[in-house]
Amino acid sequence: MAQHPATSDHLVAQETQLLERLLRLYAEERRIYSEVLSLSRRQGELVRHGEGIHKMHRILVAKQKHLDDIAHLEEADRTAREAWREHRERWSGTASARLHAAIQEVGSLIEEILLSEEENDRLLLEMTGLA
Repeated sequence: MAQHPATSDHLVAQETQLLERLLRLYAEERRIYSEVLSLSRRQGELVRHGEGIHKMHRILVAKQKHLDDIAHLEEADRTAREAWREHRERWSGTASARLHAAIQEVGSLIEEILLSEEENDRLLLEMTGLA
C-alpha cells in the first residue's frame, strides 16, 4: 500500500528540521571542542616551557567552561537526539550519512583532545619527578 503523499511530505519536513537542528548542534560542539583542543595544546606548551601555575590555571578554567557549554548543548538538544534515534529507520540514507559524518568529526576532535591531555599529564609527571 502506497504511503499518503501528505504523510510522506510531513516525514521529509520532519527529517529536514530534525537533521538541521542536530547538524547545528554538532557544528557548535565541533567549534567548542576545537577551542578545547587549542587550549590543551597551549597548556602543553606552557608545561614544556616551565610556565607557572597561574597561566595554567587560566587555561584549565577556560577548558572547563567550554566543557560545561558542551554539557548544556547536549542537554538542550537531548530530545532531538532521542527523536532521531527513535525513528532512525524512517530517515533517508543521505540524512543519516550527513549526521554520521558530523558525529565522526566531533569524535575525532575528542580523540585528539584525549591524546593531547595524556601528553600534558605525562609532561607534568616528568616535571614533578613522579614519572
